[in-house]
Amino acid sequence: MREVAVAFLTQGDVTQYVASQLPEAPEGLAALIYGKTEGNPLFMVDLVRYLRERGVPTDWAVEIERNVPESLRGMIERKLESLDDNERQLLRLAAIQGFQFDSAIIAQVLGHDPADVEDTLQSLDRVHGLVQLLREQELPSHLFSLRYQFVHALYQSALYASVSPSRKASWSGKVAGALETEYQERKRLIAAELALLYEMARDPWRAAEHFLAAAEVASGRFATREAVAFAKRGLACLATAGDGAEGKRRELALQKALLVPLGVLEGYGAPATERVSQRVIELAEQLEDHSSLFAALDGALVVHLICGECQAAARI
Repeated sequence: MREVAVAFLTQGDVTQYVASQLPEAPEGLAALIYGKTEGNPLFMVDLVRYLRERGVPTDWAVEIERNVPESLRGMIERKLESLDDNERQLLRLAAIQGFQFDSAIIAQVLGHDPADVEDTLQSLDRVHGLVQLLREQELPSHLFSLRYQFVHALYQSALYASVSPSRKASWSGKVAGALETEYQERKRLIAAELALLYEMARDPWRAAEHFLAAAEVASGRFATREAVAFAKRGLACLATAGDGAEGKRRELALQKALLVPLGVLEGYGAPATERVSQRVIELAEQLEDHSSLFAALDGALVVHLICGECQAAARI
């Protein structure tokens, strides 16, 4: 997947769109909207929607200059302020789950009737244009849900930022728990999502568990960079989760999940890869995990032989 930059609209594009949405628009309005938005598609669409919902005022030039926010963020904040408390709370929780979210999960965490949540999301889609329905789906637990996404990542970002740190942690843990329950034995499918949620929930032990699963899934798909990133993030979480035998076992699993993809990216003889290999050997010896120890020693032996480091190979 790659990100494609979308070009800003021309004045002609804006004029055409304004004419389709505001047929009775006075002459000069499209040019003013273009100047105000500089062709930013999201900002332009929201401004036209704002004028369509409220009607174009008689003194439209003064009104737009005086009351329309000078930035896209300001327009987004104004749009969110038009929602009622229930709609705003629902969207804030949705933003915690991510750019895409599930109606059934949101209903569970809020303790609302799923049908009421679906009705609210439908209104947020058709009336406010903040979210859009992707599909109807059945979760692995056979629970019916609607999969939605935000119309633009900026909406999710603004809503996410509006949640206090304590509530963000609480909601993240609840969303993660609900997802684990619904996905059951298939939770590896959403391992990365669970890891990020538990990390935000300040539960580093569970976050490390799911970062490990995400790294293994990524390696299985030959997504080498993602595997390295997930394993490193899991190790960072584990560093704050305490020590002990269980911690060492999880660290060993994460270091092993990191070793091969890191070797692919940086080379098996690279210093970073050698440090991971040595750490695997140390942990395997401490835990008397002979299969992991043998595999790590065997890998290190091959590297030393390839590099012509006979004395190091002999020691292994």
